[in-house]
Amino acid sequence: MKRKIKKLLFTTMFFFLSAQVICAQGITIEGKVSDENGQSLPGATILEEGTNNGTITDVEGNFTLSVGGDNSRIIVSFVGFLTRTIDLNGRTVIDVALQPDVQALAEVVVVGYGVQQKVSITNAVSNITPKDIQERNATNINQALQGKLPGLTVIDRGGQPGDENLDLRIRGVTSLNDNEPLVLVDEVPASLATVNPADIESITVLKDAAAAAIYGSRAAAGVILVTTKSPEAGKLSVSYDGFVGVSITNNQPEHMSAVDYMKMQNAGYANTFGFELFTEDQINQWPQNHKNDPDNYPKPNTWLDKLYEPAPQHSHTLTFSGGTENVNSRVSIRRVEQEGIIPTFDFKINEIRANTNLKFSERFRVNTNLNFRNSVRTRPYNPWGLDTWTTLQWYATQNSQWGVPRYSDGSYGLSQDGLSPLVLSEQAGKSTWNTSRLIGIFKADYDVIDGLTASLQYWAKIINEDRERFQNSFMVEDQRTGLVFQQNINTLSDQRTASKEDGLDLKLFYKKSFGQHSVNGLLGYSFIQFDESLISAYRQGFYNNSLTTISQGLTDGTQANDGGKSEWGLVSYFGRINYAFNDRYLLEVNARYDGSSRFADGNRFGFFPSFSVGWRISNEDFFQSLATPINELKLRGSWGETGNQTVGLWTYIPTYNQSNYVLNESLATGFRQTDLTSQDLSWETTSQFNIGLDAGLFEDRITFSVDYYKKRTEDILLTVPIPSIVGLNPTDQNAGIVENTGVELVLGGRQTFGDYNLGIMLNANYNKNEVIDLAGTGPFISAFGNSDYRTITRVGSPINSYYGFETDGFFQTQQEVDNYATWDGSVGPGDVKYVDQNNDGLLTPDDFVVFGKEIPDWTFNTNMSFGWKNLQLDLFWQGVAGSEKLITGMMLEMGIWNGFTHKIYTDYWSEDNPNARFPRPTKFTMKNVQVSDRTMLDGSYLRLKTVRLSYRFPASMISDLKLSGLTIYATTTNLLTFSELNDFNIDPEQEGRGPESGLPQSSVTTLGINVNF
Repeated sequence: MKRKIKKLLFTTMFFFLSAQVICAQGITIEGKVSDENGQSLPGATILEEGTNNGTITDVEGNFTLSVGGDNSRIIVSFVGFLTRTIDLNGRTVIDVALQPDVQALAEVVVVGYGVQQKVSITNAVSNITPKDIQERNATNINQALQGKLPGLTVIDRGGQPGDENLDLRIRGVTSLNDNEPLVLVDEVPASLATVNPADIESITVLKDAAAAAIYGSRAAAGVILVTTKSPEAGKLSVSYDGFVGVSITNNQPEHMSAVDYMKMQNAGYANTFGFELFTEDQINQWPQNHKNDPDNYPKPNTWLDKLYEPAPQHSHTLTFSGGTENVNSRVSIRRVEQEGIIPTFDFKINEIRANTNLKFSERFRVNTNLNFRNSVRTRPYNPWGLDTWTTLQWYATQNSQWGVPRYSDGSYGLSQDGLSPLVLSEQAGKSTWNTSRLIGIFKADYDVIDGLTASLQYWAKIINEDRERFQNSFMVEDQRTGLVFQQNINTLSDQRTASKEDGLDLKLFYKKSFGQHSVNGLLGYSFIQFDESLISAYRQGFYNNSLTTISQGLTDGTQANDGGKSEWGLVSYFGRINYAFNDRYLLEVNARYDGSSRFADGNRFGFFPSFSVGWRISNEDFFQSLATPINELKLRGSWGETGNQTVGLWTYIPTYNQSNYVLNESLATGFRQTDLTSQDLSWETTSQFNIGLDAGLFEDRITFSVDYYKKRTEDILLTVPIPSIVGLNPTDQNAGIVENTGVELVLGGRQTFGDYNLGIMLNANYNKNEVIDLAGTGPFISAFGNSDYRTITRVGSPINSYYGFETDGFFQTQQEVDNYATWDGSVGPGDVKYVDQNNDGLLTPDDFVVFGKEIPDWTFNTNMSFGWKNLQLDLFWQGVAGSEKLITGMMLEMGIWNGFTHKIYTDYWSEDNPNARFPRPTKFTMKNVQVSDRTMLDGSYLRLKTVRLSYRFPASMISDLKLSGLTIYATTTNLLTFSELNDFNIDPEQEGRGPESGLPQSSVTTLGINVNF
């Protein structure tokens, strides 16, 4: 395999380097290249025909080139202009004026299996260019997309380097199962996180079903198309794009002061047990004692302060591009290193992408695109599981008071329960994911006749993952308390996964214009196959913590191994027809016929049609006579169906699991069926109606777009209960219905005033999510504990709505408690008053109500740019409205379990403070922190997500350095947040149990440079 990779890379580099040979014989010519108005064109390409010999114009549009002889011909080209071929005929001075290429200048957008001019699109799509991506210096393209594309919601939940937790949603949550959109990079299924931002040419989001139906059974949650940059003919050009930065924690909570905490604990113990824990002298003397001896009189909780630290990161991309018209290549090399804000977390990337174009004739063209990427992600060992890191945060916030993370002599300290998240992070071992990914794409295009092109694309994606979790043996003793934190046995879990996914696409493109009619057609066939194998091993008792190979562990009864295989396939037939009359009336029809191995015969194939129409009102004769400032006005309408095939493999075949039983007083092994099968299981189907209006005013200085959509997902896979007498677990059935209704608004403007330029783009998206039907099942309730985090999915409410008690303030007197519904026997004045909804005198789950939701009604963002000459300031604001957030875990518990206690809880109920914000303190009871509307805050927020200041050096300043471009910039992310959640230092984008269950989002400041040689 390695030899094949080396051979492919060598071949690509050979094509690339061979394109750079410079001729050294003949005559020297010179001249200038300008546009039709005489303005110079710096960076235009001049190439001697039939050779690799070429150059580019300088900042004044001038060039000098040695050519083979008097009768040579040169080819002059520049992006956006028509290419000219010129005979020298003995001339040595050549001035060239290029004419604009109207077709090239018309903005085109990548769509499913092709491109379309933006003015002729009848579907709901959004797209961005490299400039939009470069404004956000992110190592992960998901983060760079946040707020950039109307209809695409990206919520950054935080996370460790290399494993950021980001939710991508296109027009809401469509299913009770998978809601991630299909991502295709150069038509190959992939993850956005694995693409180098510097390699991206464009990103398009297919939002409505009419646009996405061409991808059929995989497109119910929408489609994101990524196109990487292609090479261009011309002299070798080299560019460097890199930045260095540092990340810090965002919204770190602040603990209550020691004196306030001791007073609150005394109140809690008095309210619960009738005595106080700390004496008045201890409280009064603590500030001076801490100042004199911080090791023996520590602050209540400083774990988060010591655990989090600024983390450096840097990224570098070096790109080479050039060649002849017949052979040209682009090669990019990338290196990324990103440390985590917690010790032992880090992430590294090494990758190379080589894209080569070969033109064998005017009719036959070949493209190869190779991408090899190796990433290594490291994290502290976590005994709670491979994919969760909850232990560190839990140790830092629960049962961790009065511990010293590190004493003044450098030794570790432990909390009262003998634990330390700092020890766990630095000494307990580490987990490492080493992933190598090779993607190869071979594409050939042949023009059969004028207007008819045949295209073949074969691609293969090979991924090898090595996941190792080594737990150290260690012992740490707290020198002050004598407590010991230790792990006696070291262990290793080693898992190796190898997968291959490959596909074949055969397509026929037809394009023809006759009179006022224009027709484009597409017919295609696609086949995808996936195979994966897994093997794992476990051993323990290694000689020391440095011997971390599986063979060095004990070979006794503790060793274990496991393995498995899986496979699936998808075959598809698809087509599209585009028709335009007089460039005014537009029609598009799509259809796809998919067959998936995930379903049984009879339900294996699904048909997904769509159609859309458009009317370019601005091209009508009557509109021209109105002399309005509107230069473009288009009305669009569409309908289509897409599917979701994300179900378990082989659910329609009876499967058997190994099971042990006793036979003749001996342990025997057998097999038994545990799950019911279903021969009727089929696709989830999403139908969507969309109507939209696009407008451009004052030569597109102001642009406007509005879309209304209704999106209905039917046959959602649900687990429908069956009688227990069957003896098997129920299987999924197609039963549920979810509906999303929404409006998208986009308003943009740009204007230049002399040396000044201004630009603004506003996106606002409204979405209403509702469960329509659960086929008699449900409601489905998900809870973390009985009094922490609870959601419900039921008919008539949004998916995963908040579910719990409604509250009515606090009890103020004992008489009020005695005359109310029975609850906890210890309830007294100052405790929370939960509403008895059914008036039965008892507070039970029967009194739970839906009181909120996390899914926002509105998502919005604003991109602002302010420029003066070559100085540019870009601001990106992002936010949501109509969303609620539950306070959970230690952020809610008010020190009940001796855990982290936020400073906000000093305003608690007492006889002297009856109008307090929070109930009276208690100990070791959750009666006041049940899931309720009292534990919910307004989740709306407005965040200054990115600030970028850049300076592009004028050509006159860098021409002597032989540079064609130089830009420097500084960027800061997550600078300001306006939200009610700031009171609790809760990040509004974090979900679930918040700071207790996930790495916080960070604020990153970077300095970068982009150089073109």
